[in-house]
Amino acid sequence: MTPSGQLTTFLAAIGASNPDPRILEVVTLVGPKRKKQKGIDGGEFWTFADKGADLSFDAEGTLTTVFLRPYDTDEYGVEYTAYPDFGELVEGLGDMPSRVDVREVFGDPDDTADNVVLHQVGGRWLRFEFDDEDDVILLTLMHEVPR
Repeated sequence: MTPSGQLTTFLAAIGASNPDPRILEVVTLVGPKRKKQKGIDGGEFWTFADKGADLSFDAEGTLTTVFLRPYDTDEYGVEYTAYPDFGELVEGLGDMPSRVDVREVFGDPDDTADNVVLHQVGGRWLRFEFDDEDDVILLTLMHEVPR
């Protein structure tokens, strides 16, 4: 699968170090309003609740993970509004994608669990998490799959 749509901007920024212009391009999509907090292992975690997004940086300032939500949700005491352009992330995915939509766009997953599928795209990993109705509730873009 060749990345298309806004997904290409996010995937290009994964692995870049702040203040790389590719990170600025991502912030343009999810910002400008953000809450910055300490992340795991000395990194930073940027929350863009009004755009349903989080960016996670390691201690060296490298963007390692992006979280995008297609629905309004309340997680860990944060009220997130859905990412407004979820349907523009990838052509054919739609604003409120299901497991079937993900398979039609990305094909068979590289790995799977009960409510999660993983796809490797452009050297990066996409992790789709589903609810009990098989609708996507979270898309996580990662540099590498956590072991």
